[in-house]
Amino acid sequence: MNDSLILLASDRALTQIAMKRPQIWQAVAALLYLQVRDLLQLAAEVIALPPRQRLAARITRLAQAEEQAGKYVLSLSQEALAEMVGLTRKTVNGYLAEFEREGLIRRTYGSAVLLDPRGLWRIAES
Repeated sequence: MNDSLILLASDRALTQIAMKRPQIWQAVAALLYLQVRDLLQLAAEVIALPPRQRLAARITRLAQAEEQAGKYVLSLSQEALAEMVGLTRKTVNGYLAEFEREGLIRRTYGSAVLLDPRGLWRIAES
């Protein structure tokens, strides 16, 4: 798990920043756009995709965000992954075992390495 830094700024502080650097709102708007786009994508996956495809899509997206030197590594517990896709940990574990048997991932404690991201993405799109 990676450390995070959270900045809490009051409305007054944001107003002062905006007055000094109005271009900051372009960055804020771009960030919000990306968050809304991702949220809509997640909602579409939950509504439209069966569980196996939904899990494959989520793993692929998360691993791309955590790419390390050309390797796609997903550092996340099965419990957290299950909560993200609306499944039980037991169900997620079963699908991960299938993906591993199919040569798509390699599981380790608390993480998974994507061995065939395109193969996993094909499952998500099927």
